[in-house]
Amino acid sequence: MIYTVFISALIYPISGHWQWGGGWLAQMGFHDFAGSLVVHAVGGFAGLAGAIVLGPRIGRFAKDAPKHVFAPHNYAFAGLGVFILWIGWYGFNPGSQLAFVGAANTDAVMLIAVNTTLAAGAGAVVALFLSWFLLKRPDLGSALNGSLAGLVAITANCDAVTNVESMIIGGIGGILVILATMLLEKLKIDDPVGAWPVHGVGGLWAGIATAIFGGHRHRYFWRLLTDHPDHRLGDNCRLGVRHLLHSLLDLEGDGTTARVARRRRSGSRSDRAWH
Repeated sequence: MIYTVFISALIYPISGHWQWGGGWLAQMGFHDFAGSLVVHAVGGFAGLAGAIVLGPRIGRFAKDAPKHVFAPHNYAFAGLGVFILWIGWYGFNPGSQLAFVGAANTDAVMLIAVNTTLAAGAGAVVALFLSWFLLKRPDLGSALNGSLAGLVAITANCDAVTNVESMIIGGIGGILVILATMLLEKLKIDDPVGAWPVHGVGGLWAGIATAIFGGHRHRYFWRLLTDHPDHRLGDNCRLGVRHLLHSLLDLEGDGTTARVARRRRSGSRSDRAWH
């Protein structure tokens, strides 16, 4: 209860203000539509910290402990809980558009809802088949967490990607949740419900995916590397990073840098779609 009150009353309002209250993230052009990073990743890493501090359950990683002792004991309830969360996400993501009146808002809400559905489904399917490959049997728990990871991964960018891109984002989220769970096992960190793999790792991937796929892909990154008044990096550091970026983008001398610049000037896909 103390943890819940502390993170709800103090931590989330601060991280949310950074993005949605005109804080420093918003001022630098950061995009997190419904909170993959400022909500889910924050909670996921807080959960990881709690798991490390509390330590594993007694006998969790004992060599002679039977595996079935700590296995999920009620997949019916677990599945019901995941589907309740999935349905709730339709209020979480489409609801973050904050308006439904007018053609532009209606189209945006529909795109967000479809992307949310596709990402969750892709995450579940990919996680199921990956667990089947690794464990030699299909694992329902992995599929359920894969769907949640897909939901988390699409939450930051559901307004700015296509349907196909949403499936890619959700599918990669399903892969990452399995790999992150295996990492915790290897490190002997006891996360009973997979909070960090789903919300922490899924939230981080959402931010990266927004930069890769989203219509806002270049805004924050380029403002970080240019002479914008809000920029805070030192001149020498900025110059070095800019030269490195230009080299990476134009390794073959084929004009990639120029094309990126032209794409940036032409505006984001979401701007062209809704305006």
